[in-house]
Amino acid sequence: MHRGYVKLWRRLEDNPLFLDPDALALWIRMLLKATHKPMDGFFNGQRITLQPGQFISGRNRMATESGVQSDKVGRLWRRMVSAQQITQQNDNRSSLISITKWENYQAGAQQNAFEMHSRCTADAHITRTLEQENNTEGDKSPELAISEKDKAALEMKRKKAADKKVFEKEFHENFDEICKIGPNSMDHEPGALKAWIAFRHAGYSIEQIIVFYRNCISDKGKLGTRYVPGFCKKTLAEIKVFVDKRWPLYLEHKGRSAELEARRISLEEDIMKRNAALEGIT
Repeated sequence: MHRGYVKLWRRLEDNPLFLDPDALALWIRMLLKATHKPMDGFFNGQRITLQPGQFISGRNRMATESGVQSDKVGRLWRRMVSAQQITQQNDNRSSLISITKWENYQAGAQQNAFEMHSRCTADAHITRTLEQENNTEGDKSPELAISEKDKAALEMKRKKAADKKVFEKEFHENFDEICKIGPNSMDHEPGALKAWIAFRHAGYSIEQIIVFYRNCISDKGKLGTRYVPGFCKKTLAEIKVFVDKRWPLYLEHKGRSAELEARRISLEEDIMKRNAALEGIT
C-alpha cells in the first residue's frame, strides 16, 4: 500500500548533532512517526488532535523502534529541544513531540507523494499498453491501441521530470545569488527552489530570474543583501510583468555598460601605446 514519503534534506550533514549515527537514526524515525494531517490522539488523560509534525511516544518505545538506547533517546531529545528543533510535553506515560518548522521542510510531501503515485500508475498503464501494442502483430483493436494524445502526455511528463532535475541543479549552482548564507537561509530554501523551478518551467532564463530576484531586493529596500522571503513569494504573474516592462530596459542598460567598458579598454590601450612610443623616442 502506498504510504507516502518524508523529505530528508542534505543539509542535515551540516548540523554537528547529526554526525552522531544514533541522532540521525532517531531523527529519521521521528520524521516517519509524525503525522502529516490532523489526527486524533490520547495524551495526558485527554483526547487531543495531533497536528502535522506531531506524534506521541515514549523513550522506551522510541528506543525499540530506532535501535537507540532509551537513556540516549532522552538526552538527544533534550538537545533537540535546546536547538529548537522540537518541543516536548510530558505526562507520566509518554511524550508529545512537535517537530518545529515541519511545514518549512515537509509541506507538500504527502500531496506530492499522492500525485507521484497517480502518475506512476498512469505511466505504468500507458507503458503496458505500448508493450501490448508492440507485441501484438496485426491486432489493432481499440482495447490495445494507445492514442496519440496519451503518448504525447507521457512524453510531456517524462520531459518535465527531466527538466526539473536540471532546474534543481541550476538552483544549487546559483544558490549564492538566490539565498543569503546564514542561520536562517535553510528556512527559505524550499520556497526559493519551488519558485525557481516554476519560473524555469515557464521558460524564463537563468539571467532573467536572477535579475528579477535582484529587483525583488531593490523593491524591499534591501539592496546589497539576499532577501529570500520576498523572492519566494513572487508569482509567475509578477515575473511576467517584470520581463515585459523592465527587461528591455535592463538589456539596454547592459548594452550601454558593455559599450562604455569597451571604450574604456580601448582608451587605456591607446594611452599605453602612446606612452610606449614616447619612451622609444626619448
